[in-house]
Amino acid sequence: MMLPGKDRPAIGKMALAVLVIVVVVIGGAIGVSYPKAGQGAPAATSTSASTNSSSTPSSSVSSIATASSLTASAPLFNFVLGTQPVTIVLAPGANLTFATLSVIPLPSSHELAGQPLDVGAELVVLIATVPSGLHLVYLGSNLLNRAYVEVPVSSQKGVALNLVADKGVAPGDYTISIAGASGNYTTEFSFTVRVAQYLVIAYANAFSPANITVKVGSTVYWLNLGGNGAPENYVDVVFNTIQVKSPSLDGNRYESFSYTFATPGTYSYSSSLTASPMTGTITVTN
Repeated sequence: MMLPGKDRPAIGKMALAVLVIVVVVIGGAIGVSYPKAGQGAPAATSTSASTNSSSTPSSSVSSIATASSLTASAPLFNFVLGTQPVTIVLAPGANLTFATLSVIPLPSSHELAGQPLDVGAELVVLIATVPSGLHLVYLGSNLLNRAYVEVPVSSQKGVALNLVADKGVAPGDYTISIAGASGNYTTEFSFTVRVAQYLVIAYANAFSPANITVKVGSTVYWLNLGGNGAPENYVDVVFNTIQVKSPSLDGNRYESFSYTFATPGTYSYSSSLTASPMTGTITVTN
């Protein structure tokens, strides 16, 4: 027999708690949303963002799209490569370290988007492809034709190159290609190495070798490597017996000059730009 309402036993607190848990679990299973305190209903928020083009959510989406397009067009870190001098002169059998490969950072996607530039350095891998008869070593690296260089993101980095030409390599122009990579960004650069049969080095107020003998039709090169104690490091080549004078050769830029001798004879020369005398002689024979 059913007891009157006032005589029914009350639902215990434990049973009530179990009932609430069951309702919550079932609601979650069927996708019922329970907004947090102060949070609007999902439907209302979605409608506001889609109907009000001047609202803050719409502006945020526009800014993100702009940054994404800039990121696609310019990596976080990109750079170009260059050498000084542009053409590097070597003699067969020479082993010289005077050329510099420059890694020059370009504006990144952060800068193009008006964001602050990160402070620090990026790792750049440099890989050289060198013709037979020539050899290249990045100073500071013990790897063959390869170097890992940390480059500041806001300033260029110079890497000294040690170049060697075998004694038997033929005179002429040779191309060395260098591939640079950082992350997923890659770039390539090529420069010319000119192997000259006759090369005179101007260094520390002296021409070396000071006296050489060549055949008619030979071309002699003069290369200024500086070291004369003057900030300008300029020298020139002025012949005494013929009307030939070179431009001023900048030792800081490793500039060079060449002249082809068509007539036998003895050609003495000197530099007019140095305080200490610099002299040399070219003897041309048939």
